[in-house]
Amino acid sequence: MVRFVGLLISQTHQHAIRVLLFIALFVPLLSLAFAVVVGQVQNTIRIEAVGQLDVMRSALVKLRDVGDRLQREAIAEPCSPDFNRQLRRIAYAPDGLNEFLLVANQSVLCSVGTIRYDAPIALGAPDIANPETGLPILWLDRPLDRFGLEGMFGTLAQIGSFAIVVPPGGGGPSPRWMTTEMGFLIDGKWWHRSGEPGLFEAAVHGRSDGLQPAVLPDAFRLLQCDETGVTCVVAGARLGDLFTLGWLAMAAIVAATIVVAAWLSALVHRLMRRFFAFEARFLRNFSADTVMCTYQPILNLRTGEIDGCEVLVRWRDLDDRVVFPDQFLPIVEARGLTMPLTRYVAEKAFAELQSHVPANRSLQVNINISPRDIDANKLLPLFTELQLDPRFRLAVEIVETESFDAVAAQRAVDQLRQRGIATYLDDFGTGFSSIHSLGALKIDGVKLDRAFAMANDASLLGQMLPNALHMIHQTGRVTVVEGVETAERLAQLRALGNVDRVQGYFIARPMPIERFVAFLAEQDITSAEARRVA
Repeated sequence: MVRFVGLLISQTHQHAIRVLLFIALFVPLLSLAFAVVVGQVQNTIRIEAVGQLDVMRSALVKLRDVGDRLQREAIAEPCSPDFNRQLRRIAYAPDGLNEFLLVANQSVLCSVGTIRYDAPIALGAPDIANPETGLPILWLDRPLDRFGLEGMFGTLAQIGSFAIVVPPGGGGPSPRWMTTEMGFLIDGKWWHRSGEPGLFEAAVHGRSDGLQPAVLPDAFRLLQCDETGVTCVVAGARLGDLFTLGWLAMAAIVAATIVVAAWLSALVHRLMRRFFAFEARFLRNFSADTVMCTYQPILNLRTGEIDGCEVLVRWRDLDDRVVFPDQFLPIVEARGLTMPLTRYVAEKAFAELQSHVPANRSLQVNINISPRDIDANKLLPLFTELQLDPRFRLAVEIVETESFDAVAAQRAVDQLRQRGIATYLDDFGTGFSSIHSLGALKIDGVKLDRAFAMANDASLLGQMLPNALHMIHQTGRVTVVEGVETAERLAQLRALGNVDRVQGYFIARPMPIERFVAFLAEQDITSAEARRVA
């Protein structure tokens, strides 16, 4: 999880993240788009199947109506001229059915076109003659030449004593990408009537209650039957036909999906960057658990021993990276979180020092505070626990990152001193009016900014160092120099004689509590050996 968060935070991987976001959005969006298309196809197939079924039902209703009319109106002597005229009158009706045969004992006696055949024409056994189906007696797709209809095929539907010639075909037009087949399903047997043969066989390979794959996996089939389960329509569409005939629509869908996925991925990426921006994740995770303390030893030049440390704060990021204060302190100050930070540092430092520092070891502990927090009523409750431990002497370092009220600050300094807490002015030579603060506040010590100690002797700051030390020494304050990084600089400060304490990388770098305690033990051994030799 930490590694994953680290990838999200890292600037190096942002391009890859944007690409992955696009893919992660494009794939489901395209799937959703095609799911909608498939849904529309399925719905269209269902509507078309129902529509074709309605056409077949209407044809059967019309067939029965014509049969009933024949029974009512063709009442003259069978196969007489009057009877033929009555048949012709009905045949002229604009219903598409105009060939009628008089049937007796499954033989045709006469028709609209022939008043009387020389001999009855046997029809043979019908294909469908089950009254439970609700269908007429049917002879399916027979040649009609012998009834005087040369070159014609049709279905004979007997209603009463009349057989009506039903021409081939049926159903209405369908979309180009869709195929249909209509027929009758009787006792598990399929009777093809119109459309594309073979669709029923493909449909019944799956369930008959909805869209199912056909024999080939690139097709959809729907078997739709009426309430009797006899009159049925099979409607289907092949994906190949859909893509071939609808490639322009498909291309438009893909293009639109690309645009939407690109826009959404950019939006999500911006939101992620905002969510994982340093300030945002710092504010979300700023707590006692993520604040870390390191300890930089302070060397007493008078005794040559380590007699104190400065508690320096770090922050652990989501990816376990240790963040230095120059990155998060501006956020802390801008958001008014300096007092919570001081509380977290004090609580953690006290807990670590009390549990790790040996009982016989005395130590001054310096903790930085913001000028806005120089309020004894707020600070004293934070330091009570450490004050009760005789091993530790507490000092607060005022970090001059902003101006402050000298009168109110002096009142707080006096209250802290009464409780045994020393006050130092940190980073002297930088910040807000350090010389003014030195003169206005009766503080216990001054820490020269590391810029003095690190400056070249020939530089302006290097030349100012002795004068600054002399000025501070004359005021009677404890003098501490930060940023000592070379043996030469340490020797120079010793030679000046007006420096009380020093700290810097030459003495020791800031370190976690375990390493700090080990360092103290090493220094104590070294000091003891030096005293023994002396």
